[in-house]
Amino acid sequence: MARYRACFTLGLVAACVGLCITLQARLAFVGVAGANSKRIQVSRDVAVGDLRRMGDASGLKPYGPVSAYSYALMDAAKKTQQAVPVTKDVMKIRKKFTDAEFKTAYYVENNRPFTSELKRAEIMNELLAPLESEVTSKFITFLAKKRRLKGLPQIVEFYVNSLYREESIEPVVVTSAEELSEEQVDTIKEKMKERTGASEIKMVTKVEPALLGGFVIQWSFLDPDNLKTPTKSEDLTLKNMMKKAALGKGIVVNA
Repeated sequence: MARYRACFTLGLVAACVGLCITLQARLAFVGVAGANSKRIQVSRDVAVGDLRRMGDASGLKPYGPVSAYSYALMDAAKKTQQAVPVTKDVMKIRKKFTDAEFKTAYYVENNRPFTSELKRAEIMNELLAPLESEVTSKFITFLAKKRRLKGLPQIVEFYVNSLYREESIEPVVVTSAEELSEEQVDTIKEKMKERTGASEIKMVTKVEPALLGGFVIQWSFLDPDNLKTPTKSEDLTLKNMMKKAALGKGIVVNA
């Protein structure tokens, strides 16, 4: 009887120990799973936040270096009443960075050893000369003092794109079968102001006789300065109307 009670007691103890181990293992698993879930959620939040912040081209910061220095240049240009010449300089600098020869000279000078930042700014101003405004050359020197001269290409890119938004300028490209009259251009500008809500329309006209008649309008460009990648367009050409009419009758036509 004593032996039976001893065996029963040992069995009960073993069962309790086993239950405790199982519960601890489950709690540990839940803790790890919970921690991992939190990490995954945090990672997702960070990723989403990064994507949102990338939209302003400021290095993942809504008011990061690129945007901050761009707006600083805008403010300096307005205060000195040099907005127009500074804008011309910025446009020039932006186009310079698309020139292979200039880019080579720029990167060679910026990566030359034992050259001070102020010397790099001096060389940069020489490469860009002549500039329309002293504000621009002083700004380049300012960037060098802040050790931000290498960010000049991104800063002028942001400046140009911001300028169109700040001034509410909408670039529009109109491709017509024949040259438009001044009256037609003015009419299209007014219609596009109403449609886009812009205060000013920067209109570029092109002629394409193959359209037969009418015109194609493109606007809302991702690159408003170089007029690249329009996100909206409307085809009001005779060629397009004829194509739609033919398709309506079941006739397949080549584009």
